[in-house]
Amino acid sequence: MNTKAFIYFDEFGNSHLDTESKKGTFSHFIYTAFVTDGKDWEKAKDNREELSKKYRQGSPLKSSKLNIDNRLAIISKIKEVPFAIFSLVIDKRKIDNKNLEDKTVFYKFFQRLFLTQFVEKYESFEIYFDKLGGQEFQNSLRNYISNRVFSPTLFNPDRKYVIADDKCEEPLIQLADLFSGSVGKIYCTSHK
Repeated sequence: MNTKAFIYFDEFGNSHLDTESKKGTFSHFIYTAFVTDGKDWEKAKDNREELSKKYRQGSPLKSSKLNIDNRLAIISKIKEVPFAIFSLVIDKRKIDNKNLEDKTVFYKFFQRLFLTQFVEKYESFEIYFDKLGGQEFQNSLRNYISNRVFSPTLFNPDRKYVIADDKCEEPLIQLADLFSGSVGKIYCTSHK
């Protein structure tokens, strides 16, 4: 992409690695990115708003609130706007690294792994992650990404990482949520 990329992330699942005995723990953890080119950004925003009105009476497009028919109809309609989807699917049952049992380490490790490909692919971008955890955790995550993955430089000043609420601050995160939930329904044994 020659223009700025707008990249929206959301996750499906949780960081708990004890998938057998802990109730509500998903077998997989999924990060999904919805990417649109700057020239299509306004169109993507309008499309999301239209879909929200049609399928959720103006409420957020939350994957967990959609039945399969509405999910497929929304995905079909989203195709009217050029976009790309990237997903990182982690089978937590295969993780045997004790360090990843810590929630903070888990999220930082997989965000760094996933974000690196976008830093290499796009020169100019804005990355938006759905809010997760408390303010202290969010600040720690921002600092980690800035120190370990990327920060604006003299040669790449137009790079931004934001943790935002998908309901009021950055509604396009809802499209990443929709796709992340859809991928989760394929991989997670608890959601098949």
